[in-house]
Amino acid sequence: MRYRNPTYRNSFLLLMALLLAVPVFSQVEFSKVRVADNGDETCKNPIIHAGYSNPEEVRVGYNNYMTASSFYCVPGLPILHSNDLVNWSLIDSK
Repeated sequence: MRYRNPTYRNSFLLLMALLLAVPVFSQVEFSKVRVADNGDETCKNPIIHAGYSNPEEVRVGYNNYMTASSFYCVPGLPILHSNDLVNWSLIDSK
C-alpha cells in the first residue's frame, strides 16, 4: 500500500485553487485617472485629488500657478499650472 502525506495533498489543492482564481482577479477593472472637469462648465470636488497642504495660488495674466507644502521631498515645492482653476498640471517640483 502506498503512503500519502495529507499535507502535500492539501498544498496541491490550495495551489490549484489559486491557479484557477488568477483569471478571475485579472479581470478586475482598475480606476481611471480622475478628472475634475465634467466638460459642461461644471466640476467635481475636490478639484485636485491629492494631498497638497497649505496651497498658495497666484495669477499672472491668464495663467494661474499654485504651490503647496511638500513634506515628502524636502526641500521641494510642487508647482502646478492652470488656465481655468479646474484643470491643473504639475510643471515642476524643485
